[in-house]
Amino acid sequence: MKSGRRFGILRKVCAVAVASVLAAGCLTACGSSKNAGPLTLDQIKENGKLTVATEAAYEPFE
Repeated sequence: MKSGRRFGILRKVCAVAVASVLAAGCLTACGSSKNAGPLTLDQIKENGKLTVATEAAYEPFE
């Protein structure tokens, strides 16, 4: 009987630990950076270049 109760407590502790790690990961991913979001026209002009990438496997772009 004791081993079943211990298994239940261990299961709850593991579930809380996993939920905590996932929550911390989600909050970390929401951090802000200086260059967050798309560039404005003024920022592109200031940089002096515009980088564009295409998919070479897509027939019209190869």
